[in-house]
Amino acid sequence: MVDIVTENMANAARVHASELGKAADESTLIAFGGAAPLHAALLARKLGIARLVVPASAGVGSALGFLWAPVAYQTVRSLHQRLDRIDHVAVERLLAELTEAADAVVLRAAPGAPLVRQRQVFMRYAGQGHEIAVALPEGTFDAPASAALHRRFEQRYAELYGRSLPHIAAEAVSWSVAVQAGEHAPPAPDFIPADQSPAVPAQTRQVYDAESGAWQAVPVYERHRLQPGQWLAGPALVVEDETTTHVIAGFELRLSHLGALILDDTQQLAQDALAEAELVVPA
Repeated sequence: MVDIVTENMANAARVHASELGKAADESTLIAFGGAAPLHAALLARKLGIARLVVPASAGVGSALGFLWAPVAYQTVRSLHQRLDRIDHVAVERLLAELTEAADAVVLRAAPGAPLVRQRQVFMRYAGQGHEIAVALPEGTFDAPASAALHRRFEQRYAELYGRSLPHIAAEAVSWSVAVQAGEHAPPAPDFIPADQSPAVPAQTRQVYDAESGAWQAVPVYERHRLQPGQWLAGPALVVEDETTTHVIAGFELRLSHLGALILDDTQQLAQDALAEAELVVPA
């Protein structure tokens, strides 16, 4: 059952990556929520991803993010406009109204805070049924701004779909202004300390291994007792109050400087190194 659920997630990730023209195996997988760390290592293995990160407090990450995030509010309103005959006055009036409304909400929750604004418009080619988000130029929305917006739309469309359609009229559907209080502080640098000693398990637990079809006695580590510089190899469980991280066989786990669990698939790393070596042509 676990394997079927994880395979469904892997298929969804492959489709999403393909639609964006990306390769899943070139990414780092980040697991958050109560259940994700249980599936993440197996999911990474299925996708060919060599590194997995389980942030600190991953099981309550959404709640912590809500508490830590700056006060913000987004306003959106529809105003259908073709760029080749756009009403600059109507758009400028709409953007002013959206900005005023968003500012008022944020300032009620964070009085006196500096405001950071982001304006964007959802656009498409005439006749299409889906839109893409495009950042609006700063300043007054006039003829030069609409020309710049057209260029940005074609560039963004080409980035997503590999080509633009200059013979088809571009049109704007919805306009949005997002406002937040203050600016995000730059994140503190994180790093993985050099290996110093193996971590010591607190106990063992019986875990069913689907590949071998048998129960195994797996070491259990308490996350709050792990220290930077310690390492452990799967199969293993790393337990905490909000979730459990399943380290499957072939993965090694280390604790980053900021407390994130870093899991590396040693099998995948070896395959990647071999494939890279085969591409090297002797001089």
